[in-house]
Amino acid sequence: MNADSANETPHVPFAIEIETTESERVAAIKAAQSWVRSSAHGNFLTALLSVGAGAFLVFYIAGQGKNNAIAVFWAVFALYLFIFASAFVQQRKMISLVASEIPARFSLRLGEEGFTTETIRGASHLLWSSIQAIERRSDVIILFLHGFQVLWLPVRCFADEAMQDDFVREIETRTGLTAKTPSAAPQSVEVPNGTAPSFLRALASNLWAAILFLFLRKSGADHLRGTVPQFVALLLLSTAIGLGFDLARVGLNGELNRFAIPYQLWWVPLVLLWAWCCTRLGPDARTRVMDGAVMLMGIGVLIQCVQESLAFVPDEFWRTLGRVISTGIGWLIFAWYILAICVALVRIYRLRRAQGGAVAFLLIVLVMLPSFYIGGENYRLWEARYDANEDNDARRIAREQVRSEAVLYSQPAVLEKTLADVQAAHRLGVPELYLVAFGGNGSQDVFLREVLSVDTLFKERFDTAGRSVVLINNPATAQERPMASVTALQRTLDTIGSRMNKDEDVLFLFMTSHGSANFHFDLSLWPYRFEELTPARLRGMLDASGIKNRVVVVSACYSGGFIDALADEHTLVMTAARADRNSHGCSHEADWTFFGRAYFDEALRHTYSFTTAFEQARHAIAEREAAEGYEASEPQIAEGEKIGPVLEKIERRLAAAR
Repeated sequence: MNADSANETPHVPFAIEIETTESERVAAIKAAQSWVRSSAHGNFLTALLSVGAGAFLVFYIAGQGKNNAIAVFWAVFALYLFIFASAFVQQRKMISLVASEIPARFSLRLGEEGFTTETIRGASHLLWSSIQAIERRSDVIILFLHGFQVLWLPVRCFADEAMQDDFVREIETRTGLTAKTPSAAPQSVEVPNGTAPSFLRALASNLWAAILFLFLRKSGADHLRGTVPQFVALLLLSTAIGLGFDLARVGLNGELNRFAIPYQLWWVPLVLLWAWCCTRLGPDARTRVMDGAVMLMGIGVLIQCVQESLAFVPDEFWRTLGRVISTGIGWLIFAWYILAICVALVRIYRLRRAQGGAVAFLLIVLVMLPSFYIGGENYRLWEARYDANEDNDARRIAREQVRSEAVLYSQPAVLEKTLADVQAAHRLGVPELYLVAFGGNGSQDVFLREVLSVDTLFKERFDTAGRSVVLINNPATAQERPMASVTALQRTLDTIGSRMNKDEDVLFLFMTSHGSANFHFDLSLWPYRFEELTPARLRGMLDASGIKNRVVVVSACYSGGFIDALADEHTLVMTAARADRNSHGCSHEADWTFFGRAYFDEALRHTYSFTTAFEQARHAIAEREAAEGYEASEPQIAEGEKIGPVLEKIERRLAAAR
């Protein structure tokens, strides 16, 4: 090392001769690699956010059952792969370029306007603004430059520590930057034949770091390897673990749920956005987006294993613990997950402890809340087949026949025959009930069983024989019963409205199917595509029919969204769930949903009062949901002022007849 005198060259405070070993040049390449990756994350993140928005849209479309959802998804997925591949290839090219530019020996001179590096190939003059970051380790000072170049300055090339301090201080003064001093700087590692560290070893290191982070250990940061390939590897590992637990839960006799694939990907940009926002909290962390993202993914994989394992604990054990304790365990795991992530990120990015609250807030708002809104339980990769029994010849034949032209052309005649059998009111002064049982979803037999059972119950207890219509979507009934479509429902309501005594008689409309968060009542029978049924459209159909006295029961997820649209002074509306809650019990094998069993099969067999039965059913449903660990559905009711006296007359007549 040669240092020129300040008197001889007052404008050149330092002139240093640098000579590096092969292992140091390998370490410089690794530092450049890290710099390339971290610096590329800005544009990379922007692209991912754009694709993520598209993936979220595709996920939403898939949830609404649109036919083109899968095609659009694969287009988005292909774009994901293209972005990852192009970013990876570009990084490799840049790293190769950087490696070729690192000399074994060069001189460095600092001046007023910038600095000069000189090698055997010539001199390069650079401005101070070309320095992007400074890192000071125990054995080296690293300058990160524009163009992803790295200057590796071993401390042995300086006369003493005081000269190192003066050098770093001069760089900081000229550039306005602050030198980073990592708490645990990676050591220069000898790499045999210049090969990169093992990918699997880096993955194992990240999982070990996640374990340490989960137990709030500081040493987790020493083992973290924040790279894009590692992030992708942890994402694939999480997906594989979820698929494995699904296989253990369902068995091999299941099928891949292609609609769940977007759920596995749409939140990836949100994780990257969260990590990027957190880097803004600390100036020394602005180029380390992937450290935070990989840390969150690693801890998430461990928590996923814990949560999935708890799902295999017998229900009897949870009932023994009680609802409060079993729910508390779930919230405790969630709280520990948040705490571990926040503590780990504060240590990785060297943030102030007070900034941990900001980290938690960003995590909840950007990642957790969207996940809760979308949910995951309904989007598992491997699901049980609705018709797993391949020996059920009758059902298989029915599924094949539903596509036939005979079914298509016979439906108008089937509907007309059904409506022709509806009797007109013939007893003046005697209020009658008219029943319409409407089963919307054709893929699960529980809805077929419900509408048929309700039809039988009302004929036996509520005197609706000759005044009931069943509209159902199911392959087994497509040739003998009218399908549940918007058109068929409108025709049915118009027919009943024309034959009933509008001042005395009451329509009881029971609707059962799947529901969605935007309050669309599911009408599906493959391969047919029916018009959508919304609360507003149903209200318009009822009004157009002229039917005044109405009892409407909607059994579906999010069915509370029908309350406001249907409620009036002549209407009693009851729903199986709140507007923002799921209802439960929609399985192919079940005879009733939770609401259907509690309201029709239990309560209405012992009372003629629809409102009394509702209160009994609401309590029974709450107890069952709590016992089985489901979120409360909270059934809703709205009773108009003028419908009550009309229903009381029917109750007294039926009770007297008994």
